[in-house]
Amino acid sequence: VMYLRYDEPADVFVSDSSPNRNNVTLAGTANFQVTPSAIAGDPSRALTTTGTSTFMVGDTKFGSMSSYTLETWFKTTSTVGGKLIGYGNRQTLASTAYDKHVYMTNDGRLVFGVYTGTTQVLVSTKSYNDGAWHQVAASQGSGGMALYVDGQKVASNTVTANQSFVGYWHVGGDGMSNTWPLRPTSSYFAGSRNSFSP
Repeated sequence: VMYLRYDEPADVFVSDSSPNRNNVTLAGTANFQVTPSAIAGDPSRALTTTGTSTFMVGDTKFGSMSSYTLETWFKTTSTVGGKLIGYGNRQTLASTAYDKHVYMTNDGRLVFGVYTGTTQVLVSTKSYNDGAWHQVAASQGSGGMALYVDGQKVASNTVTANQSFVGYWHVGGDGMSNTWPLRPTSSYFAGSRNSFSP
């Protein structure tokens, strides 16, 4: 659906490298790193955000989805957490409906959550705010939800439902109410990321 490589040298426009042209727009200040590399030899850049109000939001609206996978590489030493990726109902303001998102807790654990009338989450037991590159992938389908970190499944359940609304993909931050378990101090992620795809 979308594949962001952050190849722009510096711009508010971040292009989709898939054939679908689902580009995103950067709101706030970020640093496009000249030397990336979550993966050795990959020419893609990394993008570093401050964790205050910077995020990226898609230009394309999407409807309900029952089967999907989200994936991104990240690196941080933050102790205030933040949302890495997620689906929300607004572009220019903090969303009031949010679902299908991955966020980091203050102590560096990863949470994958959906909303079914109540919050349904998977939580990693390990922390990943160690300043090293990590890959997170979160999927939901007919078999339920699963959370993977660095290629290993770290949590799963049998929840197949999620909230249905027309919305946009967000990267690096968006609204999040206190009803979400282990909600971090910050809704915005301070750190680097190297590629994103839902």
